Amino acid sequence: MSLTKTKILAQVALIRESAKIFLIDTAVYLKRLSDTVVSGTVIQNFATPVTIQCRLIIRSGSVSDNIAAQPRLIEQQKYTGLFRMQVPYEVDIRAGDRIVYTDKMSGQSRLLDVIFVPAHNEYTGALVISLQEVL
Repeated sequence: MSLTKTKILAQVALIRESAKIFLIDTAVYLKRLSDTVVSGTVIQNFATPVTIQCRLIIRSGSVSDNIAAQPRLIEQQKYTGLFRMQVPYEVDIRAGDRIVYTDKMSGQSRLLDVIFVPAHNEYTGALVISLQEVL
């Protein structure tokens, strides 16, 4: 069987549609428009909030600081509140955008900054982004 581009894209479309069944949560998506500096303070400007379907994937993690040129610290890693989230392919999401996720069971809200978005091309089936909790 020969896989032509048309056949491959048809299969990708099926994968995208099938992936939507995993989007069991909702979140508020804020697209970052620009930054304004007022008296030395950066104020982030976001578009009108939009509710999107999603699936939060909790992933604790840590970040290592490059301490080669700095005084050695006792603790070189710290918990950063890293998460992954599956969102619909159609969402035009970029690093720097923000998501407000509220857990249905506990009612706890999390403010999350988008820190990584994988390549978004015609062959992408499901879109899983990386987030960091804003403390």
